[in-house]
Amino acid sequence: MIMNNKLFSLNTVIIVAATMLLNGTASAQTYVKYKPNNNWQYVHKDYKLKFGPAKKDTTISIDPVNGDEILKETTTDPFVIMANDQKVYSIDEVSSPVENCDRLEKYLLKELSKTLKILHTQDDEMINIDLSRVVVNEQGKVIYYEYEGVYYKPKRGYISSVPIDLTNKVTKLMKKHPKLKPATVNGEKVIAYTNIWLSEYKITVKDNKVSYNIEQKKM
Repeated sequence: MIMNNKLFSLNTVIIVAATMLLNGTASAQTYVKYKPNNNWQYVHKDYKLKFGPAKKDTTISIDPVNGDEILKETTTDPFVIMANDQKVYSIDEVSSPVENCDRLEKYLLKELSKTLKILHTQDDEMINIDLSRVVVNEQGKVIYYEYEGVYYKPKRGYISSVPIDLTNKVTKLMKKHPKLKPATVNGEKVIAYTNIWLSEYKITVKDNKVSYNIEQKKM
C-alpha cells in the first residue's frame, strides 16, 4: 500500500540567509524598464516598475517506498509593488476591486480562439493559456501582465507546448481591451492587480470549434 507523502516546511539558518540574500538583490535592482524584446512580460511604455523580493522556500517530502527524505526548493517570482512611484495594490488590499474582468477574459478568449481553432485536442487533454498577474491603472487600463505561452495539458502525462505563438496577438489585444473599472481604496482610484487568470479556463478544440469553460476561480 502506498502512503500519502508527508510534507512540511524546513526552516533553517541556511534558508533564512538565502532569503535575505534574495531580498537584498531584488531591492538593489530597483526599477525595471519596458523591454520590447521580452516575450512574456508586458509593461506599458509610460510606466516603470519596482518589483518586490523573490520568495524562496524549501520543503521535505518522505518517499513512501524507502522512507528517504526528498528535498525540494522553490522560488516564487517577485510581484510588482510600485508603478511610477505609486503603490500597486493587491486584491485583498483594496476597498473595491477592478471590475469587468470577466469581460476582458471573454474578449481575449474570443479573439484568441480565431487562432486556436486550427489546433485539435484529444479527448483526455485541454489547452491552457498562461496569462495572469494583470495590473490595471486608475483609468482602467492594463499596464502590466505576464504571459508565458500556451500549452497542451493532458489528464495524464507531460504538459507540452502548442505550436502557436500568441505573444504579438495578446499584446495587440491588450492595447485595445474593453473598458475596465479601476479599483479603489477609501474612495480613491488606485493601481491594482486583478483576479484574471486565463489558465483557469479549460479550452478544447474539435473540428475547428473552440470551447472553453472555467475552473474554480482564484482570489
